[in-house]
Amino acid sequence: MAARPLLLTGGGLALWLQIRRRSRSGADLPAPPLTPDEEARLAALMSDEAKSS
Repeated sequence: MAARPLLLTGGGLALWLQIRRRSRSGADLPAPPLTPDEEARLAALMSDEAKSS
């Protein structure tokens, strides 16, 4: 019975460490450049948004 709190604490610590590890490793990745099609689509969306405001 006394092992349950220890197991829960250990599991919580493991999950917390995994989340920290993932967030730190993903922060350094640069965003890939947009393709010409994506740039055109983004420009069209932004111009439509500016017109409606």
